Amino acid sequence: IYVLVRDKKNQSAEERLQVLLQEKLFDSIRQNPNMEAVFGKVVAINGDITLNGLGLSLEDTSILKSRVSIIFHAAANVKFNAGLKELLKSNTKGTKNLIEWSKELEKIKAFV
Repeated sequence: IYVLVRDKKNQSAEERLQVLLQEKLFDSIRQNPNMEAVFGKVVAINGDITLNGLGLSLEDTSILKSRVSIIFHAAANVKFNAGLKELLKSNTKGTKNLIEWSKELEKIKAFV
């Protein structure tokens, strides 16, 4: 499971993913005796949907294009006080970038 995560301030994509996995939403998985095996399948990929090519490195692009078959898109700017230009960039252009990028995937079966 690859998770596209932006670096932010002083946190890497991996650090941000680890913080996310500590959320209450994942309590039941953390209580599972196979927790490490489950979370071990989750890989942070540094990127940004507002950038062309999603801001991915060449190595990450190659890996994702050959392995990803399902995209579950949940990236969004939910700052309700943000300007329209900022919201359009992340919520509209970002989605368009992801759709265009997904057309290059070798094994794509679903985009949710």
